[in-house]
Parts: sequence; structure tokens; C-alpha cells
Amino acid sequence: MEKSFHYILGKEGEAKAIEYLIAHGYDIITTNYSCHFGEIDVIAREGKSLCFIEIKTRAGSQFGFPAEAISRRKQKKLITTARFYMHEYRTKFDEHRFDIVEVLYRKESDYFDFSLIKDAFEVF
Repeated sequence: MEKSFHYILGKEGEAKAIEYLIAHGYDIITTNYSCHFGEIDVIAREGKSLCFIEIKTRAGSQFGFPAEAISRRKQKKLITTARFYMHEYRTKFDEHRFDIVEVLYRKESDYFDFSLIKDAFEVF
């Protein structure tokens, strides 16, 4: 079965976003963490912060920017999953936050643009 363009683009965008995060000082702890509550694309350390990172890739912004696709429901799911991760691994960090990496693929130039949104939403 052949993979769809969007699936391939998402996987490539995620891989490039991880490279981007490393280049910007993040220490990757794990990728694609999954439990019965949900999935987190990247868990990383930046300074004293434990960062739970959602990566969203789009082939253009005609339907909105990638971060706009992270609904309140998705945020709640990420928070619950992050809490489970911290409990499961008994993490000891001074701070934790939720970051988003927006990845926009520019087809005409075969180029990826990145936008890092730190502390993208509040834990409610």
C-alpha cells in the first residue's frame, strides 16, 4: 500500500523539526511517546524545562497555520499524556511547558520553514 502525500510530508516534516530543535539547543529525550491517553511527538529538555512538543506540518497556509489545528480537546489530551509521562518516569524538572513546531512546506522551492512557539498553551 502506497503512503499518501500528507503522511509522507508529515513524517518528513517531523524528522526535519527534530533536527531544527536539536540545532536550537533542545536535548531530545524521546520521540513519539505513546500511552493509553495519547501521543506526544517529542519530549525534550531545554535548560531547566521539560518540553512536550507537538509538531504540525502543512503544505502551505491557505487553510490556516499549523498551530491552529491544535484544538482545546487536543491540548487536554497532550496535558493528560504529559502528566502520565511525568508520573511514569518520575521526572524532576523545575519547569515544564508545551511547545509547538509549525512546519510549512514550500513546494515551489522544496523548502521547509519552521516556527517554534514556546509555551504555546497553558495547563488548565
